[in-house]
Amino acid sequence: MDILDLVKDSPLFDDRLIAVTGPILVAMVLGSWHEMKRLFHPVIYIFKSNLSAGFINLPAKEKINSLQLIISHKELDGDFDVLRKEIELHEYGLFYPVSVLKTLFRYISANNISINDTGFLSFLDCHQIFKYNRCTMPVLSSEKLISYIIIYTLFFVFMIWYILGVSNAISFLIHSDMDFTNIFLLLSLIIAVILALRISYIIGAHFISIFLAIAFVRKMKRYVSLNKPGELNEEL
Repeated sequence: MDILDLVKDSPLFDDRLIAVTGPILVAMVLGSWHEMKRLFHPVIYIFKSNLSAGFINLPAKEKINSLQLIISHKELDGDFDVLRKEIELHEYGLFYPVSVLKTLFRYISANNISINDTGFLSFLDCHQIFKYNRCTMPVLSSEKLISYIIIYTLFFVFMIWYILGVSNAISFLIHSDMDFTNIFLLLSLIIAVILALRISYIIGAHFISIFLAIAFVRKMKRYVSLNKPGELNEEL
């Protein structure tokens, strides 16, 4: 007996009771809509953007606070004052030196780039693949780039292999006799697939972000060299 037969043979769908149970079931579904949305949230969340969760998802007040910290930075600031600002900015998901961040926000402001721009958000997310200090523009690190690409690729391939394996197991269970153990195992495997899809989506998004960040920093460096010469050195 498959799942459809199990549902069809349920007492709730008996011809003598359907006139009563039907409206009750509809009322239960409508009344529990909010809880159902929460239940299926992991499935919906798979297709949502995962870029820069540290900064873009901040409340407006905290975004403004981070900008005020960046704007207040001056070349004559003391070492401890600079460190204090950078520690606070880390809490806002901004991991570059404050001088680099000041140049970054000047660039997006001068070029009418939105803070929701994928290149901008990718640059914030992929700070690990760049080399930089307080006096230089970010420079791509070939070693870090290669290591991240290899790790992301291997992990993504593993997740696809895992999803295919679990999907085959789900297909087998659907056509098996339905008892409590099989139903529990089926639900567990479906949850595992949802989580695996979510992880695969995050890996894929970050993989694409690497190349978007590289393109973004090249444009920003051209802007600095043409419009703000001497503000930050272009290379280490």
